[in-house]
Amino acid sequence: MTDWQSLDQSSLNVRVDPSTASSPSTDLLASKNDGLATKASSSSKMDAGKPPTAVAAGGSGAANETVGCEFSMERNPPWNGGQPAVEDSNGKIIDALQEDVGDSTFSPSPQLSKGNRGQHVLYISTFAVFGTVIRVFTGRLFGGDCGNTASTSTSVVADFVEPWASLVCVTANGKTDQTGGALFTDLPANMLGSFLIGVLSLMGTHRNRTNHPLPWFRADHPLQRHTAFHVALVTGLCGCLTTFASWNTQMVVMLDGTDTVLGSQPVPALFGYLIGISTAATSFLSGRHCNMLLRSRHRESLSSTRNDIPAVDTELGQPVLERPPPPSSRAPVQPCWLTRLLGIRVAPFLVVTVLIGAFVVGDVVYQVPFYRKMWISIALTPLGALLRWRLSRWNSKIVWNRLAWVPWGTLVANLLAAVLSAAAEAIGERYYKNDAWTFTIWKGVGAGFAGSLSTVSTMVKEMFAMDSPARAYFYATVTVIAAALLSLAVYSPIIRS
Repeated sequence: MTDWQSLDQSSLNVRVDPSTASSPSTDLLASKNDGLATKASSSSKMDAGKPPTAVAAGGSGAANETVGCEFSMERNPPWNGGQPAVEDSNGKIIDALQEDVGDSTFSPSPQLSKGNRGQHVLYISTFAVFGTVIRVFTGRLFGGDCGNTASTSTSVVADFVEPWASLVCVTANGKTDQTGGALFTDLPANMLGSFLIGVLSLMGTHRNRTNHPLPWFRADHPLQRHTAFHVALVTGLCGCLTTFASWNTQMVVMLDGTDTVLGSQPVPALFGYLIGISTAATSFLSGRHCNMLLRSRHRESLSSTRNDIPAVDTELGQPVLERPPPPSSRAPVQPCWLTRLLGIRVAPFLVVTVLIGAFVVGDVVYQVPFYRKMWISIALTPLGALLRWRLSRWNSKIVWNRLAWVPWGTLVANLLAAVLSAAAEAIGERYYKNDAWTFTIWKGVGAGFAGSLSTVSTMVKEMFAMDSPARAYFYATVTVIAAALLSLAVYSPIIRS
């Protein structure tokens, strides 16, 4: 076997070619975990200048499918910190460290069995609820409750957040006489979600050293192999914690000026777009730096007593080089008390059930409109998150060869959500302001469905996965301008009718 430790990681190429799946020079390696089969080249006379070849077939049950993608790690975009990039057979530059399914920028579409797909749906829906709840309460805490008037009474809540929110007036909603709408209500949530997705993004050559996507845990922690949990963190939690639609809607309201105390505010709205993109990008980079610090605590020795086997992560559909952890004298990682008591598969769903119950009680018993908006938003959140997960398959589709690098799935999701959020805001404010139930439903559509359908964290991650800053700036600029124009075309005629 080839000594993998002698390979130069900067020039490493991993080729997954379905045409060689039936080659007689491959050995079939049985997997004891999921019954997955991995084929690897067993030639012992490989030239030093030639890249290793790995052929894999993955899937579930008897119907295995071969992943056919060609990857190269020879290009290091300087603006991405010198991290290796990956180029597929279509010439599209992708992040070498894409680990999530659905929100991954240009990763091949995974082949999930019906059981795995159902597990992914449940976990994405559950963590999407967490993301929406954190986003709304973060907005309240940093200024959403400041400057409220009777017209925004659905946000006036005398609960445990109100004493703190009245002291931390950083953001503004753009409707009242409180200036500073450029620091929009969802800015803190967008920064937090972008930071988290940066922490969860594998970096540099770490992917070739060890395959543990949760850097704050040891490599042998049980959650490192829980793929549905990883997908839920990125697609569900981070995707719904950040929102492009609600941010864009506030800028559109400020641009139009109808139903606002200060009138049209084009300059603050323009700065709102610039601040939103720049702070999200900075937060993402900070998350990646945190990723490096966390991984340095769990760094594993590259020396190994046996050869490594090129493998393919059959659930994620991406080639990886899995290096077994060196022998350790430490005791195996034991699950926490909550995991032992409830199980990791039960605890998230139990927490979501408690949250929904608390919001329903706040609505029915205490007659608080804000909590009515919350449980309606929670009910619609999974729909938006799952639709975005499905649309993300378009990220790898080539609509036009010259624009093959554009992540069309995320772009369509953000534009569609932006238009829907603007329409919901205009309809609610124009026609149902005096109808508490209908008004709250439209607010829930904007905050829950549209807010979860759109995402800032994935968009920023895609920007840094591109091979040049020109493409990244072009992608961000087109997204912002198109969303603003389309939303204004929908919002202004309705609110002024």
